[in-house]
Amino acid sequence: LATGQVDVLAPDWTRNLIDRLVFAHDLHLKALLFTLHVGGTLAAAHLALATPRRLHAWIIGYDTSFGRYSPGNVLMMEVVQWAADQGYDSLDLGPGDVLFKRRFANRITEVGSGFLARPSLSGWSGQAAFAARHLAESLPLGPLSDLPARAMRRWDRMRALASH
Repeated sequence: LATGQVDVLAPDWTRNLIDRLVFAHDLHLKALLFTLHVGGTLAAAHLALATPRRLHAWIIGYDTSFGRYSPGNVLMMEVVQWAADQGYDSLDLGPGDVLFKRRFANRITEVGSGFLARPSLSGWSGQAAFAARHLAESLPLGPLSDLPARAMRRWDRMRALASH
């Protein structure tokens, strides 16, 4: 992808999961798809996970040809208003210090992280990688402190999304 992100929609199982969530009749967990069109062209889309009172921004994208108009932000404003009108009490934007999240957030909830695995070579190597990441994040290296975490997240996504 042009963004350098892993294509989470490539494996069949992720598309099947999204289909099941979008068409779910379960009141406890479902997915909601929001779109913004300009003329007849899709300018932005936002797939959110929804529980009865909370939305979680899950997959957000926009057509870069509309980039100068910030269609993702325009759509997000519409989603926030719609959610408030429907009685949702929060929209979780997920972890990470990203400009659009700072623009829309009115509070930050700290989230912890950790590592849990069975005693095994794979578990010990994962624990060592997590410890190295934690150490790098605690050092005063500026943006370099984020590199191990970014590499680990990318590796985890590629592993999780690999076709079986």
